[in-house]
Amino acid sequence: MLPMDDDDKIMLKGFIHSIMNTTLKKHVSKCPPNITDLFFLELEKQYSAEYERIVELYTDRRINPMLGRYVKKEWDLENLDRCNNPKSKYIKSYRQLTN
Repeated sequence: MLPMDDDDKIMLKGFIHSIMNTTLKKHVSKCPPNITDLFFLELEKQYSAEYERIVELYTDRRINPMLGRYVKKEWDLENLDRCNNPKSKYIKSYRQLTN
């Protein structure tokens, strides 16, 4: 497996910070359980080319869980149940989160 380049890690964290603290910021005080799905939907809208390049290099099986962990960490969220029917085309399931 190809080791992740530091620049790619920085870019992924930049996606998280940008989306979570602009588009999704309205949810910070009362986080909806589907925040991970909402994040990936915004990723599709705002950064699809960059995401697809990263996934081509490292695979979605590696990138998506990493992004999910970054989402959780960005707002210091707690795990709930798993959802197996996301709206985002980038993920097959996600862990619901709460604050």
